[in-house]
Amino acid sequence: MDTLTLCASFVITRLQLSLSLITVKQALSELLLASPNDSLLHSVINRFRQHKNLIPTLGSWVSHGANNKLTEAEVLLLVEQEKIQEFASAVQISPVEAVRILAETIPMIVEKSIKKI
Repeated sequence: MDTLTLCASFVITRLQLSLSLITVKQALSELLLASPNDSLLHSVINRFRQHKNLIPTLGSWVSHGANNKLTEAEVLLLVEQEKIQEFASAVQISPVEAVRILAETIPMIVEKSIKKI
């Protein structure tokens, strides 16, 4: 299963959504991909590059030590508020719920993508 599908499935299960997998995958893709030709991992890593103070958090997800949590405040640094609102609307949740689920989903994207390399 590809990383985007895995993460979309996680979002559906975690939030108990009655939406299709395709709908949630599309919403995540529109939220996180910089361009259609970009990989999900590359797009996420580029967001971290813009916020150097978050690099240790990113690094913890690809190393063998304990994983640092991504806070809701950090999600708001990584993802534009407008994009969060669009995602929330697409998956029929509040923007607050969207930020919470992204704090769990973004680390998963990195971890699962790195394991495939």
